Amino acid sequence: MADLDDIYRGDTKAFELNFKDKSTGDVINTTGWELTFTMKLHTEMPDVDAAIQIKKTVGSIEGAAGLCSMALLATNTSTLIPTKYVYDIQLKRGEIVNTILAGKIRVLAEVSHA
Repeated sequence: MADLDDIYRGDTKAFELNFKDKSTGDVINTTGWELTFTMKLHTEMPDVDAAIQIKKTVGSIEGAAGLCSMALLATNTSTLIPTKYVYDIQLKRGEIVNTILAGKIRVLAEVSHA
């Protein structure tokens, strides 16, 4: 489990994932990999009811560097209920699916409504 830092409702939160070979430390080319960030109130909630679900296919520039950036935009977080959520990031390569990160994230109420 890897809990994420708190985020204020209506804010943007960016992630950058780096992929390297465990034994050699060499960059792994992630071009074409599909990543899905899902955030829900509880783990048994169906994906169609997720508070946020973002899918991304890694492009060649990021992929060659072993990177994948994702962002929760203000438009994604502006309607969230301030509470604790569970999240995961799944990686799909062909028919292989792996959960690479999972944990909790807390959404706080904002004061300013930009």
